[in-house]
Amino acid sequence: MNQKPWRVVITDCDHGSIEEEKEEFNRIGAELILAQVKEEEELIRVCKEADGLINQYAPLKRRAAEIVSAVLFGKWPKSVVNPEVMGKTRAFISKP
Repeated sequence: MNQKPWRVVITDCDHGSIEEEKEEFNRIGAELILAQVKEEEELIRVCKEADGLINQYAPLKRRAAEIVSAVLFGKWPKSVVNPEVMGKTRAFISKP
C-alpha cells in the first residue's frame, strides 16, 4: 500500500534559502513547498490540502484555519501565533 507523503507548506518566507528545512523534511519523506502567499484567499487555495503549515507573515486567521486541513502549525521567527488558530493547532513548533 502506497501512503501519500506528508505535505508541508511554508506560506511565506523572507529567508535567503530553505535548504536546511527541505533536508529535514526530506528525512521523514515529507514534501515541503514554498508558496510565498500574501492574501488569505491565496493561502487557503494553496494550503487547503496541507498536513502542516509554517508561517511567517501571511495572514493566518480563523477562516483559513477552519478551511485548511493542516494539523501542525509553526511560526517563524519565534513569536505568538494568532489566537484565532490556536484551537486548530494540534502541535506547535517555533523556530528561534
